[in-house]
Amino acid sequence: MAPARDLWLEGTVVAVAADRGHHFSKPPQDHIVLVEGHGVEGDAHAGAFVRHRYLARRQPRLSNLRQVHLIPSELFASLLEAGFEVAAGDLGENITTAGLDLERMPFGTIIELGPAAIIELTGLRTPCVLIDRFQAGLKR
Repeated sequence: MAPARDLWLEGTVVAVAADRGHHFSKPPQDHIVLVEGHGVEGDAHAGAFVRHRYLARRQPRLSNLRQVHLIPSELFASLLEAGFEVAAGDLGENITTAGLDLERMPFGTIIELGPAAIIELTGLRTPCVLIDRFQAGLKR
């Protein structure tokens, strides 16, 4: 068996967003503060336990694996080709990246965001019906 190796990719954070309320979109911010084991300071999805309203009603003590939402900006270009105009924060993400193929990275991937912030990919965000309420047909 080949030894494990570190793979270094370089990407860019192109936008950050946060919202204290549970709204579908998050307004862009000049900066956000990541808090270990909590998520984005002041964001509705931050906390040790699940904040997604549907899951929180059913399993309020479930660990929060969605503390920080990331989306690659390249997704916006492909959505534009399909006729949808989507900007940073529109889909509820906290961090919009460029140059990282987030969907192909395995769970457990560690991403360094600047000199002090480190996050771990814990899963993919499952599209829900709210996406079609934002723009009809977008979930497809």
